[in-house]
Amino acid sequence: MEQIERQRNNNINNYSDNETQKIEVETNCLLKEFVTCFENLSNELMYEIFELLDFHHVYKAFYSLNARFYNLIFNSTIPIEVNLSSISKSTFQRYNKDIILPNKHRIHSLHLSNPCLYDDISSPIHILSQFLHLKTLSLNNIASKYL
Repeated sequence: MEQIERQRNNNINNYSDNETQKIEVETNCLLKEFVTCFENLSNELMYEIFELLDFHHVYKAFYSLNARFYNLIFNSTIPIEVNLSSISKSTFQRYNKDIILPNKHRIHSLHLSNPCLYDDISSPIHILSQFLHLKTLSLNNIASKYL
């Protein structure tokens, strides 16, 4: 009787292990399928998605993913909205060098409210006249000495 009970428990455990493995395989396949589908979206659809997101987040997520996404970000004409309200100085320096300065012609909206960023000579506050397509400028917590 005890032997039959052990066999039954082993069968149940084997069944559970097989089901778990099957679920894991299906999950991995679904994840791979999702990634493949996302990467296969058209450029136009990717631009629509990018427009819905903060450009800083697009930059962080897709900048170094692969050559296609790099080109989608840097060779597009979609307008850029820049919000520098809650960004660290080191992140700002990288973002300023990689995004703001080379894309001044694409920036349509600029929100500045972090006083620690205004000392840099290449800070957007010092080069406002170079933003040719700027439509919205929001300045918060800025001392008059920076203007």
